[in-house]
Amino acid sequence: MTTPNRIDDDPRWASAPGDTIRRILDSRGQRSEQLADGLGIRLVEAQQLIDGQTEITGDLAVALARFVGSTPNFWLVRDSSYRESLAWLDADSLVQRSPIADMVGKGWLEATSGWKSQARALLSFYDVRDAAEWTAKWAPRLSETHFRSSKAFKSEDLSVAAWLRQVERGASQISVSRWDPSRLRSLLPELRHLSKLSDISKSLSVAQSLIASSGVALQLFPAPAGNRLSGAAFVLESGQRVIGLTGRHLAEDHLWFTLFHEIAHLLLHSNEDSFLDILDPGEGESNVEDEANTFARNALIPTGLTRFRETRPTMRRVLAFAAAEGVAPGVVVGQLHHEGILQYNQLRRLIRRYHWDDSTLKT
Repeated sequence: MTTPNRIDDDPRWASAPGDTIRRILDSRGQRSEQLADGLGIRLVEAQQLIDGQTEITGDLAVALARFVGSTPNFWLVRDSSYRESLAWLDADSLVQRSPIADMVGKGWLEATSGWKSQARALLSFYDVRDAAEWTAKWAPRLSETHFRSSKAFKSEDLSVAAWLRQVERGASQISVSRWDPSRLRSLLPELRHLSKLSDISKSLSVAQSLIASSGVALQLFPAPAGNRLSGAAFVLESGQRVIGLTGRHLAEDHLWFTLFHEIAHLLLHSNEDSFLDILDPGEGESNVEDEANTFARNALIPTGLTRFRETRPTMRRVLAFAAAEGVAPGVVVGQLHHEGILQYNQLRRLIRRYHWDDSTLKT
C-alpha cells in the first residue's frame, strides 16, 4: 500500500483488497499458506492476491467471502475501487511528468484545483480515458526510432507530446483541401516570397491559407520547456497532413528553413513515420534528413550559393542577391552561416528576430 498524501479532498493513495485480507489473517494468526488452502489456490497465487497483483473475479469473491468473511459483493467492490484508485494514480503520474504550468500559461489546458481535476483535464486534452490509453497511443510516437533530431539535445517526451497534441488540436480546426502534393510543390516560390514581408504574423497567416489549399494544416505554437523541436511533419488518423512549427531560436532564417524542411518530408517521405525535427547546425543523422535539408536549401535559394564561395559576401551583395532570389536577406545569411561561407557573427543584423506576443509570433 502506498503512503497517503492528502493535498485536497481526495487522497493520493490506493489500498489493495490484500491489505484487508492481511489484517484479517493476522488477527486470526494465519499465514498465506492457510489462505491458499482455504481458497483452493496455489501459494504463489495467494501471495499475489495479498500484494494486489490479482484482480478479484466472481468465483474468487465467493471463495473470499466463504473463507475470509463478508460478502462476494464486498470483495468485488473493494477490488473495483482499488483498480480505480490505481488508474487515478497513474493519471496523476502523467500530470507530474507533464509541463502543466507551461500548458496552462499558454492556454492549452484549464487551470484546476485538486489533483484529480487536473488529471481529468489532462486526459481530456489528450482525448484518452486513462494513462494506459495515453501510453498505448503516445509511447510508439515518442519512441527513439521515431525521432530524427539532435544527438546533443534530447527533448523531454511529455513536453514533446503536449506540443504535438496541441498542434493536432489546432490542425483539426482548420479547413483544408484534399491532399495535393503537386499543388504544394507549385506553392514553393510564393512561400519563399512571403519570407520578405516585414510582418511575420501576416506572412504566416498567408502561408497557412496557401498551404491549406494543398491539403496541409500549418500550425505554429511555442514549445513548452524541455521541448527542443523546431518543427514536425506528420499525418493525422483522418489522413490530413500537418506541419507544426515552434518558432525555435526566434529567427527568420531558422523558421523559414524549418517550414521548407517539413514541406520536404511531406513531399518526399509521405509514407514514412512522423518527423520530429530539431534542426541544429551540423545535423545529418540520416539520408532522409539530408534529403529534406537539400530540398529546403534548393527551394529557398534556387540558384545556390556558389558565387559567394568565390567572392566575399558583403551586405550589398547579399541584399542584391536576396532580391533577385525573391527571399528574405536573413534567409540567405542563415545559409551562408550554415555553409561556413560566413562566420556566425557576420551580417547577423540582416537576420530579423521574432518574439512571442501571447500565442502570436511577431517581428
